[in-house]
Amino acid sequence: LRSLPEVLRKDRNFLNYLLAQIVFSLGGMATGFLIVYAAQTWNLPDAQSSGFIIAMQVGQALANLFFGFLADRKGHKLNLELCALVSTVSLVLAILAPSPVWFFAIFFLRGAVVAGTYISGISIVYEFTEPEDRPTYIGLANTVPGVAASIAPLLGGWLAGAVSYQWMFILTAVIAALSWVLMRFAVREPRQPLAPKVVHAS
Repeated sequence: LRSLPEVLRKDRNFLNYLLAQIVFSLGGMATGFLIVYAAQTWNLPDAQSSGFIIAMQVGQALANLFFGFLADRKGHKLNLELCALVSTVSLVLAILAPSPVWFFAIFFLRGAVVAGTYISGISIVYEFTEPEDRPTYIGLANTVPGVAASIAPLLGGWLAGAVSYQWMFILTAVIAALSWVLMRFAVREPRQPLAPKVVHAS
């Protein structure tokens, strides 16, 4: 515990990663309400609502293959960037959806986000540090964004009740887009070592 502030102070790249993951976790507040929104908006039968879950499982299964392949070749950071973008797109589609049929694609995309986040959200932490410090890094990476993920559904439920589902989806899409900005521009690819400083002879 005493080492945690020192880790965050020294490793600015990892700190930026944690911030991006906190924001991304908050961007998940809409996930649990998508099926409720679709069922209430179009008065769907239970059978059709369960079809959305099947679409999500298919998306997750196929995305596991895709993100595993991509991570091996391009790195886990790219996967997490794509997850943030796909999350944003799925929420925009939910806002604009003119019919419940759209939600099959929306839940397919949500399943892809789950797969990519699971594959790379765990694996990327190993690339930030050496083996002796990994327990500390893994603990931080699992705990800090996890707190945000626990708060997100409560915040989403409050927003849906206080304003509307649509406005909650809009806010969540903005948050997901912000998480992409942070991951894309504030986090350096941990597989790339820092460039050595060039010392010029006087």
